Amino acid sequence: MCMGTHRDVTATPLVGAGIRAGDVDGVLEDALLPGGVVAYVQCIVDLARGTIVGYEALARFRRAAQESPAGVFAAARNRGRLTRLEAATLRAGIARLDTLPADTFLTVNVSPEVLATREVREVLEERGSLRRVVFDLTEHSGVDLGTQLLDTLGELRASGARVAVDHGGTTYTRLHDLQALRPDILMLDRAMVSGVDRDPTRRMQIELVANLACQLDAQLLAEGVETLAELDTISRLGVHLAQGFLLARPAPEWPIVREQTTALLQTIAAQHGGATLVDLLQQAPTTTSLGHGERAPRGEVLVVLDAEHRPASIIDELGRVLGVEQSTGTVKVRSQVTAAARYATSRPGPTRFLPLVCTDDGGRYVGVVRVDAVLAHLASR
Repeated sequence: MCMGTHRDVTATPLVGAGIRAGDVDGVLEDALLPGGVVAYVQCIVDLARGTIVGYEALARFRRAAQESPAGVFAAARNRGRLTRLEAATLRAGIARLDTLPADTFLTVNVSPEVLATREVREVLEERGSLRRVVFDLTEHSGVDLGTQLLDTLGELRASGARVAVDHGGTTYTRLHDLQALRPDILMLDRAMVSGVDRDPTRRMQIELVANLACQLDAQLLAEGVETLAELDTISRLGVHLAQGFLLARPAPEWPIVREQTTALLQTIAAQHGGATLVDLLQQAPTTTSLGHGERAPRGEVLVVLDAEHRPASIIDELGRVLGVEQSTGTVKVRSQVTAAARYATSRPGPTRFLPLVCTDDGGRYVGVVRVDAVLAHLASR
């Protein structure tokens, strides 16, 4: 479901009480007309920096802009018109790219079952480049993670898009599914975030997901943050990104985070050791081609980069060439040190103490972090 539908009900409180059953058909019919869907946006904040780094597009309807869209999407599914409605909401959401603030991304929700349909593909082809778009695959039981879906995601990534999935729902919680989907962002919905400051079980679950996100080289985004205590807790647990009513409400215009909230975010990051891999980053020698017998300097690694400046493999001091996935993997440079330490020590014995190869949010190489530097940092706290 595009631009916030069922998850819009659970992740963020609704503005209105909902569309009356008798009005749903009329709203649905109007939504399928040009301009029938309105795209509201809600900001996504980087907890380490206290700045807006993205927005989520949320579906609202012209005839019921202040109400929950969930009933309309349910009606569309029941009447066999879901694909048309999702295409319309996706078109409205992607149109927001024209005025998207600099250095931010836009997430749009879409059901896997309609992603490869003609109607949706036409919308995406009209747009062309999807460089700043994140497709958030909404959850439905029975989704087939088959070749068609994975091929479609590959095409979207080739157009510059990224992929996000929910963790904690019914569909994508299996590790095998997550490995196949290779999400760039893992989403924690409101059900996992609500009351996390008072619930040790939820805190443990989020810590485990944070470790998983690090291993998948994905960012972790918490939705539906509504209290200062929730914000403080998820920041301490290693969550990278957050959105919710505490930070800003969905709005037709691009929202901003209040100065007081920005100051609070920066204070929270400092209190929890702030500690991202940025603080420990070092440079390592790099190359774009493999020479015969090439090896890294003693105690270092040589990072082999592809044409897009992404890590492809590393060479150790013995001259062994190791693919990134089979050696260190990569981690986002803004990952918290604690999460990176858990990931590093979970690697197989021969690679456990190889440096962590770090990338930016686009997957491009930025440097390495030595495991002994990670351990020294933690020991000094």
